[in-house]
Amino acid sequence: MTKEQINEYTIRITQANTSALAVIAYELEIEFIKVALISYQENDLEEFSKFLKKANKAQSELINMQKVNNKTGAQVMSLYIFINKQIIDSLIKKEPINLKVCLDVLLKLKTGFEAMAKTDFSESLMQNTHQVYSGLTYGKGFLNDSLDVMANVSRGYRA
Repeated sequence: MTKEQINEYTIRITQANTSALAVIAYELEIEFIKVALISYQENDLEEFSKFLKKANKAQSELINMQKVNNKTGAQVMSLYIFINKQIIDSLIKKEPINLKVCLDVLLKLKTGFEAMAKTDFSESLMQNTHQVYSGLTYGKGFLNDSLDVMANVSRGYRA
């Protein structure tokens, strides 16, 4: 990931509510699996394992966020467990096992969560973060995001 992508995800995470955070986890996991598959095609097993481990961490976050209090939640959890098993099997055997199927499932789940996130107007999970302003400054062909660092000088943990 480039530094710009990392900064973009950082800003999105600090401003995200639960639904938006799930979408971000899907995006990251999908990207990690794609990079792992490319690494496998290039016979770079070290990178393959590295990115599958990152995908596994994103999958673990999705599992931890999932509520299994109804039939739909239980079905989504069973998909998460299937994907997690495929990632672990791929890590152990050092070859992609059903990872393309996992990508298809993740893309469909991400689409559903994106639709749900559009209707979720709850406040962001992280409080006491910098305010982000887009478009106050700009470069050739793009807008810059700016942080108002002086808006709340008492940021951080509160005792």
